[in-house]
Amino acid sequence: MSSKMNEKKVILVLHEDQIEAKKICKLLTKFGYKALTDDTVKDIHLVICWDFSDISALRKRFLTPVIFVSANTDEKNIVEALDAGASDYFVPPFGSQEHFARIRAVLRDFTAESSDNDFTVGGLHINFPSRTVLVDGEKTKLTPIEFRILTLLVKNHLKVVTHEQIINDIWGPFNSDNLVVRVNVANIRRKIEKDPSLPRYILTETGIGYKIAGE
Repeated sequence: MSSKMNEKKVILVLHEDQIEAKKICKLLTKFGYKALTDDTVKDIHLVICWDFSDISALRKRFLTPVIFVSANTDEKNIVEALDAGASDYFVPPFGSQEHFARIRAVLRDFTAESSDNDFTVGGLHINFPSRTVLVDGEKTKLTPIEFRILTLLVKNHLKVVTHEQIINDIWGPFNSDNLVVRVNVANIRRKIEKDPSLPRYILTETGIGYKIAGE
């Protein structure tokens, strides 16, 4: 399961139970990652934390993606975690093929695969190299996952991107839950739309997916 790409990736595991944390690190190591529990290490590529962790505080300390793990599948809890800056939300037990596919997805380069550095539609302006999003001249902060979803929609400007396409591109083929897509799109709309109930930029194709509007 390991690969040269994984060998350079360092994953910080934050768990209250150190015995469990070491088991998780051992599992991650089998997949070719360097996993540790020392949160003083600087060169971290990904943080995986359990539900005792303060995601907002972690996002301030680390510029890397954060994956939140919790047995609480209530939509409100998922929304709060994603709003706080989590890149993804895992339900234990940790270590399924789906989890590792989604880890690979989170670790992918977030830079837009586009020859254009900027995209503008109406009052929405995106600069991909700096990952800057401006709405009517005001900077708004998106989580890494939210930015990747927005980038995917922009790359397919005026085309409908299906729920399945978003899931496969962002989380990998093992995930089939549309809820996480809807939650993230709702969060993006709250940040970029003047009236999220009447979206101007991210339009819904009922039962199919979403697309970026053109003006």
